Amino acid sequence: MLVHRADTGGYYDVEVTPELSVEQLKEILAHLSGIPPNDQILLCDYVKLDRGQKLQRYGLPSQEKGVFIFDRRLLEPNSPVPGEVVFPQVELQSYMQPAPPLPVSDEMKNSPLVWAIIKLEHEFQLDFNTAQALRQVIEARMNICKECIEQENQVKALDAALANLKDQYSQLVQLNTQFKPAYSQLSERHRSLLQSFDSDIQKLKDTKIHPSIAKEGQHYLIDIVPESRLRKWAEDCKNEHDQLAMRVNDLENQVSLIKELVDSECKKIPEVDFKNLQSQMQRTTDVFQEVSGKVQIFGNDYQDIKRKKEQAGKKDPKELANICEELNDVKRMHQQVLQNMTKYDDLMKQTMINCANSKTRLTRSMHERLRTIAILQSKIREHLNKVVVYHEALGKQRSAFQQLVYVQTMPKAYQNAIEEVSRRRRFSRRMNALNGRLAEYFSKLRQDEFEKRKR
Repeated sequence: MLVHRADTGGYYDVEVTPELSVEQLKEILAHLSGIPPNDQILLCDYVKLDRGQKLQRYGLPSQEKGVFIFDRRLLEPNSPVPGEVVFPQVELQSYMQPAPPLPVSDEMKNSPLVWAIIKLEHEFQLDFNTAQALRQVIEARMNICKECIEQENQVKALDAALANLKDQYSQLVQLNTQFKPAYSQLSERHRSLLQSFDSDIQKLKDTKIHPSIAKEGQHYLIDIVPESRLRKWAEDCKNEHDQLAMRVNDLENQVSLIKELVDSECKKIPEVDFKNLQSQMQRTTDVFQEVSGKVQIFGNDYQDIKRKKEQAGKKDPKELANICEELNDVKRMHQQVLQNMTKYDDLMKQTMINCANSKTRLTRSMHERLRTIAILQSKIREHLNKVVVYHEALGKQRSAFQQLVYVQTMPKAYQNAIEEVSRRRRFSRRMNALNGRLAEYFSKLRQDEFEKRKR
């Protein structure tokens, strides 16, 4: 399973099984990446991997799902900005193979044309070695440039982080959406209780206690509980109500601000032109293929002059002169081709510089954006906790305001209770009267039956 590193774009090929835990995977990655397990953040798609879960919980390992590792230490506000990306130096001389020294003898010097062919053979070998060295240098530069493809993995890691950010924001919106109706309903009810409190107190003052249950000093309902105590309770309720309303209003503003920041972050375009980068990478491949073809020509020319040198002793001076003229033409062509190959190498140098600059811009942009995402995620978690706390505070307010509900409903409830007592007493008197008449009726029936049996 490939695990891509967000800060560099590199990857680790890890042998895992579905039964492996995320914690065990982090231990493996710690040895490969140098990032301590507690500082690792692993994302699969947009989901953060829980160290207590097994990989099969996330459908891993999988060729279709990307796993990205983030270094928590780089997300800290004071983490240093990444330095410039510097590719390793590639020098032509380190790839050059020297040609063997020229064989020198009086016999060779006595035949100027043969000596000219021998010197040209030596020069052809140098040209061949130079062409081979240029091809190796260009190939090395091309392979280094290909590492810039890792920038795509960095962007994919950024996309995973943004998806995780949007998911966390969705959780905040969902929780806040569930909280708002309950808060609005109770807040309106509590506001109504506070507004009617004075009139509710007045009703307590106006409601007399029935003489049969009145105690000394208690003539009205307000005398049962001191008015000052009720007003203090109402004042405390109002303060809590106002504070919670202010915090909830601030929460709404903060959630709207977070939405703007999340939307803004998601709309940003990575600071790298992948189309241009891919075009440059294709150009490096084309250059290498062309240079490889030129090296093959140099090799063929070198083999050809070796054969002609071996046959030089059998040729007459006129033929040798023609051969030397042909070989000098080839030599001039070599010089032109080597100049072009050197220009190709210069082009590859510039491509390396462009790739390094591109990777530097993207790495620094990634560093800044991932820190911004981490800050936004921290704010989202903070506001998620606030919603939970405010929900608990609302429950406590519901209990506190219940006392004001009692103040509001007590006069009516008391009147209803008195009326119910009166009704029951009237009913009791009627039932007693009825029971008396029934008792008399049954007593008379009993007496009559007794008389009949007596006769």
